[in-house]
Amino acid sequence: MKRTVLLSLVGACATLCAHAQFGGNQMPSDGNPSHTILLYKEYTDNAAPAITVFLPEKEKATGAACVICPGGGMMSLSWDGEFMQLARFLNERGIAAIGLRYTLRNNPRVAQEQAQQNAGIGSGMSGASGKRLQATITETDKLVKANCNPVPGVEDVSVTLAITDAIKAMQVIRSHAKEWNLDPAKIGYVGYSAGGGVAVGATVRATEQTMPGFLCSVYGPSLIDVDVPVQAPPLFIAVHADHPNVAAGCLALFLEWKKAGVDAEMHVYGRGTGGLFGGAGSSTDSPTSSGRWQETFYSWLSVNVLRK
Repeated sequence: MKRTVLLSLVGACATLCAHAQFGGNQMPSDGNPSHTILLYKEYTDNAAPAITVFLPEKEKATGAACVICPGGGMMSLSWDGEFMQLARFLNERGIAAIGLRYTLRNNPRVAQEQAQQNAGIGSGMSGASGKRLQATITETDKLVKANCNPVPGVEDVSVTLAITDAIKAMQVIRSHAKEWNLDPAKIGYVGYSAGGGVAVGATVRATEQTMPGFLCSVYGPSLIDVDVPVQAPPLFIAVHADHPNVAAGCLALFLEWKKAGVDAEMHVYGRGTGGLFGGAGSSTDSPTSSGRWQETFYSWLSVNVLRK
């Protein structure tokens, strides 16, 4: 599917964008992004892939930006619970937060792409083993090339399209780097859950021009085969140890990065099977230490990105 980037701001349309930059006491929850941009001009419906940009106050700006891919099982996006909260945390520390609304499984375009794929290979399940993945964190040997796809042998069309969206987003953001006071080398991905799979996939399939400056996966294993690129960026992972399949996938991803000789850091939290306690925002009363994961990530980001 041929796609062409739309370089004009959707901000011209009041229903899609508010131009006020927030900072200080204005937080992402106020709903005032600096810019919203569609990624492809042929898609203008409500489900069209797009990025929403929150820039920090100029006095605080570090030049860094996180392209945030929210989770939601490829069926929805945890926009308020993951993107908006993390955007607030990052902006307060001078880091731009750019939310990616990527293609989801229920998008009509996915069905069209799936039909074309099925016509080409005869069956959408060609190559599948018929068995769904079931692995604990001690069973990474069940994963081939750190691929945590629940149905081994079949790449989800929505995942493929979402990865393409993330790569296109990186291109668009870097084209606006000077305008938004960003350092192109300090723009990276942060992905939650399925969004982590999208972020990892976009990194694995990146070219030299679209390679992110860093990669953060928050309980988001890869959903495609991982062949670590030669110019792969440093990797940060946070996950709960008891999260079925996900913990194994994250550990396998960490090991692939390390085997390739690329810097990687992984934080495995106990007593949990889903999202990290405390969400993306700062939590002072979280029942486990994972509620502070964002501070740990910021410390890692400071050392590996901000100070370089």
